[in-house]
Amino acid sequence: MQKKKAAFSIDTCTFKKKFCSYLKDKFTCNPWLEPGSDVEFKNEVKKYLRADGLAKDTSAYKQVVSFASSKYADLRNQLRRKIFQELTEGKNDLQSLQIDDFAKVILSSFCSALESYDSQERIQLCLIIRSFLHRRGLFATKQSIPDFWNKLQIFYNETTKGAGDEKWEILAGIDSRRIIKRLEVLGN
Repeated sequence: MQKKKAAFSIDTCTFKKKFCSYLKDKFTCNPWLEPGSDVEFKNEVKKYLRADGLAKDTSAYKQVVSFASSKYADLRNQLRRKIFQELTEGKNDLQSLQIDDFAKVILSSFCSALESYDSQERIQLCLIIRSFLHRRGLFATKQSIPDFWNKLQIFYNETTKGAGDEKWEILAGIDSRRIIKRLEVLGN
């Protein structure tokens, strides 16, 4: 009689730690996971499952995707809390920091040692986040809003729609002018 193979569990698989690190790094470039359309993500999941001999196990694939979606929700909540904690009690004035310093403050704890918090994708995400915070008046209120991530995602999609290099340069220019104005207000 053949021994029945144990059911897959993300908690007992060999790749959970590596996969979590991958998710955190990926999250810092785009905080919304799109498992249905993200080819790189699909390939990464399949690579991990293949290494565990589960390449054709659709149930395992679904469990890993479900875990990733939950992990992303947790990471978004952590990032939102980090941003608003920095706004209310942090040592840094998030409005006056250069964008790479802003990225370091809010993203460095999410990046692995192999990833740099100031990559182009992360800087672009930070430009979007800071622009959103400014436009919503959240720097002034220092309080989160209901559906923060849903509203930020709408803003992100509207802002990045058809975004070429010139759009990012314009956004960076606007951000730089806001920094200068903030520093003038602070008297620096």
